[in-house]
Amino acid sequence: MAVVDGVAGAPYSRLGIPHFSPDGKRVAYVAELPDRSVTIVTDGVQGKPYTAILPTDSVFSPDGSHIAYGAKRDSKTYVVMDGVESKAYEDAGFVVWGKNGARWAYVTALNGLRQVCWTAWSRRCISACRTIRCGSAMTAGTSGMRRNAAMRGG
Repeated sequence: MAVVDGVAGAPYSRLGIPHFSPDGKRVAYVAELPDRSVTIVTDGVQGKPYTAILPTDSVFSPDGSHIAYGAKRDSKTYVVMDGVESKAYEDAGFVVWGKNGARWAYVTALNGLRQVCWTAWSRRCISACRTIRCGSAMTAGTSGMRRNAAMRGG
């Protein structure tokens, strides 16, 4: 059970490390449900259940008003922003935000192709994707892509 500002949350089997928004006003953490699925709990509100929540560099936007992360359900991967799922991918993650939070980007794999996807903030998860060429692993070349996506993001 997580206790935030003196208020006890729902009991969970396990809790992950809390992630605070940059302004410290919001908190999110991974929680394991009784059926062994996992969810993100944001400000005490439980999100959708998934098979796994993917590790990410940051979950909150720079202004703390949005939260995004990668999640798996069965064999599909989604990028989730403010509770809204992207379309299903074979793999996805590496969520990064532009400096002011108005844009964000992530890396995906679909039909064997890797893509960098980015959007200006909206309730839709995807505005544009560009196919990229990199190694066979999702991590090949991603540090440069993350830096470039963040710098171009505003």
